[in-house]
Amino acid sequence: MNKIITSYDLKWTALVYSLVLLLLVFFIDLTTPQNSWIFIVKIVIVPFLAVVALLIAFGRQGIKDIFSKPIKPYKNFFVWYIIMIIMSLISGILLSLFVNTPLRGNPGTEHLAQTFISLPFVLLFEEIISFFFLLAVANIIYKRTKNLFWAQAAGVAVSAVIFGLLHYTTYYNGNMVDTLAHIIFIQGMARVFLNLAGLKSNSLMIPWIIHVVFDLNTFLIGTTALIIIYW
Repeated sequence: MNKIITSYDLKWTALVYSLVLLLLVFFIDLTTPQNSWIFIVKIVIVPFLAVVALLIAFGRQGIKDIFSKPIKPYKNFFVWYIIMIIMSLISGILLSLFVNTPLRGNPGTEHLAQTFISLPFVLLFEEIISFFFLLAVANIIYKRTKNLFWAQAAGVAVSAVIFGLLHYTTYYNGNMVDTLAHIIFIQGMARVFLNLAGLKSNSLMIPWIIHVVFDLNTFLIGTTALIIIYW
C-alpha cells in the first residue's frame, strides 16, 4: 500500500471521479432500508461500489496493493487494537471534562441485529474512503516534497478529520460545537491509529479487522450495560 504513495502517478480526473462515487456511496449508506431485501442490497452494494471507486483512482494493481498480505499481521493487530482502546478511553474522559452537553450514542444500538450483520460491510466502506483520502493526499505531497514522513502525516491527518466529519449526522446532539468536538476527538483520533495500523502493516486488511472487532466489542459492552441497568 505504501507503494501507492511513492510510486503511483495518480490522475486528477480519476481521483475526482472516484471521490464523486464515494460521496454517492456515502449518501446511500445513510439511507434507512424499508425492508430486508433493500437492507441486503444496501450492505452489499456499498462496499462493492467503494471498491469500484478505488479501482478508478488506483487501478487493478492499486487494489492489489491496498488489500495486500499484511506485514506482521498478528503483532500489528494486537498492538494497534490495544492502542485504540487506550486512546479512545483517554479521549472520552478528556472530552467529558470539557463538553457539557451529553454526547449522543451510536444509533446502531437501537437496531442491534441489523448493526451486527452490516458492520463488516459498512466498516469496509469506511476504511476504503479513509484510505482513499490518505493515499491520495500523501501521494500528492510526496510527489512535491519527496518526504515520506510528512506525506504520510498529512494523509493521516486529512483522513482523520474527514472521517470524523462523516460521522457528524450520526452523533449530532443538538449542539454543533460539542458534536464537532466529539467526532474530531473520538472518531478522528481513532482514525489516526487505524491509519497508522494500515501503514505499518502495509494493508487495509488490518485496520478493517481492528475496526470491526473494536466496534463489535463496543456495541456488546454497551448492550450488556443496558441490560444490567434495566434488569
